[in-house]
This record gives sequence, structure tokens and C-alpha cells, in this order.
Amino acid sequence: MVLLLALLALADPQVKFGKPDKPAVVIAAVTPGSPEAKPGQIFSATFELEIPETWHIYPFERKSEAGRPPLFRLEGAEIAGPVEQPPAKIHKDKVLGTYEILEGRITVRIPLRLPALAKPGTVEVKGVLDYQICDSNLCVDNETPFSFRITVVQDGTGSPSPPKAPPRASVKVDSVRPDRTDVKVGETFKATFELSMTPEWHIYPADRKQVTGLPTDFIFEGAERLGRVDQPKGISYKEEGVGEYEFFEGKVLMTVPLRLKEGAKPGPFEVKGLVTYQICQKEGLCIGGKTPFSFGVTVLEGKVTPAVPDDGSFAEYGLGGLILLGMVGGLISLVMPCTYPMIPITLTYFVKQAAGSRRHGLLLSSLYSLGIILTFTGLGIAMSIILGPGGARIFAANPWVNIVVASMFLWFAGSLFGWYEIRLPGALGQLAGGGQKKGVGGAFILGLLFAVVTFTCTIPIAGVILTYAAGQHRFAALLAMIAYSVTMALPFFLMGLFPGLIKEVPKGGGWLNRVKVSMAFVEVALAAFYYSKADRTWELGFLNRWVILGVYVAACAVVALYLLDFLRARPTGARAAAAAAFLGLGAFFAYGFAAKSLGTVEAIVPPPPIHSTTLPLALAEAKKEGKPLFAEFTGVNCSNCQANRGTLLVDPAVTGLLKKYVVGELYTDRQNRMDQENNSLLNEKFGAALPLYVLFTPEGREVARVGGRPSVDKFVEFLMKGLEAASAQGNRPLNP
Repeated sequence: MVLLLALLALADPQVKFGKPDKPAVVIAAVTPGSPEAKPGQIFSATFELEIPETWHIYPFERKSEAGRPPLFRLEGAEIAGPVEQPPAKIHKDKVLGTYEILEGRITVRIPLRLPALAKPGTVEVKGVLDYQICDSNLCVDNETPFSFRITVVQDGTGSPSPPKAPPRASVKVDSVRPDRTDVKVGETFKATFELSMTPEWHIYPADRKQVTGLPTDFIFEGAERLGRVDQPKGISYKEEGVGEYEFFEGKVLMTVPLRLKEGAKPGPFEVKGLVTYQICQKEGLCIGGKTPFSFGVTVLEGKVTPAVPDDGSFAEYGLGGLILLGMVGGLISLVMPCTYPMIPITLTYFVKQAAGSRRHGLLLSSLYSLGIILTFTGLGIAMSIILGPGGARIFAANPWVNIVVASMFLWFAGSLFGWYEIRLPGALGQLAGGGQKKGVGGAFILGLLFAVVTFTCTIPIAGVILTYAAGQHRFAALLAMIAYSVTMALPFFLMGLFPGLIKEVPKGGGWLNRVKVSMAFVEVALAAFYYSKADRTWELGFLNRWVILGVYVAACAVVALYLLDFLRARPTGARAAAAAAFLGLGAFFAYGFAAKSLGTVEAIVPPPPIHSTTLPLALAEAKKEGKPLFAEFTGVNCSNCQANRGTLLVDPAVTGLLKKYVVGELYTDRQNRMDQENNSLLNEKFGAALPLYVLFTPEGREVARVGGRPSVDKFVEFLMKGLEAASAQGNRPLNP
């Protein structure tokens, strides 16, 4: 039966086998702007294009990472300028990210020029529209032929008239007003641009990705942008089938924060640049453009160390804003990876020492909080002033500091094992309070240890404040840092206000002793990790990833066996559950032996073998391959960097986009020449926070930067900026 049906189908000419016909763009009409033209004269031709439903093509003359842009190929005329096209629609894809498409019925207009030797009479201009057309599943290449007629005429003398370009829409820079004209290298200032557009045309806001239209941008020579453009709210417009977006028409003021780059010599200095934009008509036609500008400033003697790597200036925050930033930063820092190990250790110590006394519990929490505040505020400010904006980070990554921290962990472990009692020395012990000095020395020192240990995680947040301490606003930075450290210490201080939570704790033996001993083993494992940080800085290779994972697995196994009494007694339900949790944790660490990512836990595990480079080498590789550069400023001792590597940088949406970049890993905290060069660049040009990610075009122009621990969505949007900048026309550096 099947064979019979197949034979009947072959006999029926209406049945077609193989691939269906390709989807095609229909050219519904081609209309010359004028029925006649002279040899060499520029004229326009308008094309009405119909794209099949559910299919799309890509914008003209705009490289896209998703597909090939369409192009016109002609006989009898040549293209004389950019294609005018409607605003593209923004499309989001889980794999490819965000890109632009054209769909439905659209109108495009192209400027054409007849050959200078064209003979009078009617001529036929032929050509094809060559394009890639796609739907949600596949893309195919196709082309659609077209032709139209135009009459070639001569002027009265019989000679060709000179070519005349059709009127072009553009953006004019009417004025540029810097907020001050005397500036130092590295000092932040602002420039206000007054822009005016051709009547009945509009542009799109800067720094605002919308459902359609390319954002306006500013490119500088001799200076660099520091943050978002200050601009008014645009005209809101809702277009059917596209969505709601904003645009500017007529005149608009945009204020750009910037600073002078290295190399500007004292005296008069001209800042040059380009405003890049997409300018559109309400009828839907758009063209890309760029307008040059320049303005003068006087460069003063001296140099200001860059304060905030992205869009920070004291004028933007103000004193109240900086203090609020410190409080919010303190709350965020409490959930950073480095703080996790310290919380159970702190709780265990408080439970052991408070013994249900309101006065003693309050004394312990007060001294613990004081240790945090003094360390974060005093040491952070001092290091920033002495060593510059990256001082606290440099201190936290110092191998001798990490050896001291590791040794203190071992010291506290001995106390939890019950081998000795930690007390405050001398006069400090007298100030702590008469006869109830038990445990107060440990509480104060534990607060100091908490601050030092968590520096590597919290400095990317506190660094925004500490950079001001190295500059002009030290008093404001001091107040903000106090707010930051008080917020960090507040939860632990509140423990002293609620002694009822620990009154019922047995005063000795039992489960409390098991918790203490279990935490002591945990502290021994953490001591090994901090010793490994010094090992990494010196590049010794003894305490590598596999050794520390082995220590963690062994510590978890020992704690589990201890909680189970080495199987000599039947454990309670709570002890059995805790033992099972440690065994599960040990199995999780063992998973890392298979070279698998451990997610956020990567923050407390040494990184696998690394491949470091420098920015000049990475930029040279990007230029050679014709790809944008993803520069990752990181460190072997940066916990947030490693946490991002275990979460953010292995997310499928991120890895898919990173394949389109040259990736440069710029390590900053070891003692070799390459890391020191990267560290100097990080401090002097970009600020001091780790991790920091910077995007460059293949020609070396910086596009965007982001630091800390951004969300996947924000990071994908960040990576798309680099791909868009690398593919946009006219977006090349002024001094490559």
C-alpha cells in the first residue's frame, strides 16, 4: 500500500518532494525619486519590501552577530551613500542574546548615481537584493531581482551636471560647555552638549537600550567617559507592533561625565570627539551618522588618582548619599562569600562565652563590634591613604597578612578544642570590665579577624568609599566608612541585647561541646585555605586546589565521624543529621576533583591552573582576530572573582556570548612582573575594585566596564554592548 501511494504521488505533478521553496522578500515596488537624472547625478530610489510573516531579515549596512545584513547589487547605477531604513526591532534570544531585526512591510531608500558616461535616453537599472532571511528555527540565503527605468538627460551645454547629494538629516553640536575649564589629569568634570536635529527627524536617548533605535553615544579623544549621560526624559511614543520607546527632536541637552587621560600636558588642551547616532523620520526611515566636536580646557599641574571606576563622583553622591551608600554596602557585604565561614564560628564563640548573662553577652557583642569597626574604618582608611585606592585590597592579598589570619584561625581552633582561654592583654583587659573578663579578649580579636578575613569579598563594595579616602574627600569617606562598618557589626551587637536566646544553653559538655569541637575542625580547614592564599601569591604550588579540596574532604569526614562517636554509640537524630550534612558537604568538595565548578563555593577553593596575560597583549590578539576583547581583571586571592567564575562566567547565556570575544585574564595579586603591570593599570586607569570586567572594540576603544557580582541578565546586556560597538559602522577609535 505504501509503495502504491508513493507511485501515485510521483505520477501527480502537484506533489513536490525535497525542500520547499525558499522564503523570499517580495519587492512590491521600486520608485525613483525623480523620473529623470543627468549623468553623474545622485538620485534616490525607494523600495517597498514585504517580508513573509514569522520571518525577518537584518538591518542594512550593520554587522550583526545573529545573521548577515542584506545588500543591493546593481547594474547601470552605483550606490552613492548609506541606506535609509526604518528603526529595527530589538529581538531577544536565549542563545544569541539581543540583536536587531526587520520584519513585515518596510520601506527603504538608497541614494544612487548614474555613470558619468551614461547616454541620453531611457535606461533600465537592474539588480538584486541579496539577503539572509530567518525565522525562529533556521536561516536561509536568498535574493530577489528587481529593475526600474529612468530617463538620462543632459543639461543645456550638453555636459554632465555636477553631482548633487540629496539633503541629508543630521545632528549638529551647537555648543559644548564644560562645567569647569581648569582640570587635572584624572580629575572628573562634566561637559554639557547642546544638540539640534534636522526638522521632522529624531534621535534616541543615550545609554538606553529600547525596543527600537540605536542609542546616541559620545566618543572622546584625550578623555574618557566615566558613567551614564544625564539627559531629560524623551518624547514617549507607542508604535503598533514594536512597542513603546522614547526619542528626542528639535534640541536636547546631554551632560557627559568624563576625565582627562594620561598624557595631557599642562597648558591649553583640546578635547576632540564624535557624537554617534541614528536619526529617523516619523515615516520610519533611519540613517546612521556621526558629528565631530571639540572644546578647550586648561590642564593644571599635578594628577588626581581616579576615584571610582565606573560612574562615581562625589558631586553625584554627596555626603548623605555616600553615608547611605556605606550603610547599603554594609548590608550587602554581610552576604558575601567570605563572611559565611565566620558566622557559625562567631555564634559558637558567643554561645560558649556568654553563659546566659545579659551584661556579659552585651560586653562580648560590643567588643566584637568594636573590633569590626576599628579594623574596617581605621585600617581601610589608612591603607587607602598610604597605598592609594587599592590599599585595602593590596593589604588583604598580602601573603604575610594571610599567614597571620591562618595562624589566628589555628589559635581560635585551639581555644574551641578547650586547650586554653583567650584573654585581652594588659590595659585593654582592664578596660574590658573587672571580673567578667572571660572571653572578652577573644571577642575583640575575633572582630578584628572578621574584618581582615572578609576584606577580599567586601572591598569591591567598600572600595567605592575608600577611593575617596585616597583623594579629596577623606572626612566624608571616614563618616561613610564608619556607617559601613557599623552596619556590618550591627547584627552581632544585637545578639548582646537578646541574652534570652542563649540562657537555655547548657554550661558545659553535651551538644555544645560537640559544636565547639566541630567548629574547631572547620577552622583548621580554613587555616589551610588562608595558608594556600600565601602559597598562590608566591607561586609555590604546594597548597594547590587539589590539596585544599583534600583537606576539606578530610575535615568533613572527621567531623562526621566525631559526631557519630566513631560508630561506638547510637547518635541522636540531631547529631546524625549534622553528620549526614558534613558527609554530603565532603562529597560535594570531592566533586571538585573531577575539575567541575563548585559554584559560589569556588570563593573558598584555590582556582585551577590559570592563563594570565596583559592588556597590551590581549588587545593585540583581539586586533589580529578581528574580535572585541573581554578583559577580566581578577586575582588568585579574590574570592568574589572565583565565585563569579563558578557561577556567572559558566552560565550558558554568558559562555555563548564570550565565544565571540577574545578573552584576556589579567591577574593582579601575585608578585611576578605581569601581575604587577596589571595591578598598576587597574589602580591608575580603572580604579581599584576586583573583579572588574572591561570591553574593548577590536581596534582598542573601551566600550563598557562592570565590576562586582552582577546578575546574569545585567552581564548579558553588558556583553551585548561590546558586540554592538564592534559591529556598528563609524564606531572606530579616533586614535587607534
